[in-house]
Amino acid sequence: EGATYVLNSSEPDFDEKLREVIQKTGCHLAFDCVAGEMPEKLLQALPEVGGTVKLYGYMTSGPITLTPQTLFPNRRLETFEINQYLSKTSLLTKGLIAQTISRGMGKAFKS
Repeated sequence: EGATYVLNSSEPDFDEKLREVIQKTGCHLAFDCVAGEMPEKLLQALPEVGGTVKLYGYMTSGPITLTPQTLFPNRRLETFEINQYLSKTSLLTKGLIAQTISRGMGKAFKS
């Protein structure tokens, strides 16, 4: 599919490979729809200053596990819920969002 890096979170060296890829790419932002222990894994791999995980789903049925110290000195865990966001937007904005997503299907928006 053209990806430069593909990681498997069930591999025993996932955490190490994740840190390596984040360091190589200079990544500061991660998106997570799994929840569970994944937000903490991502936060630990991201830079201590400015690293942010945006949690937009919760595919894991259990609780989110997070050690508070992972957030320091300056990391963040933020949530994003599409229905709440859309409830605050105008009909025009909703139409523009739908149009943007439709244009990106198979291009910018693909697995």
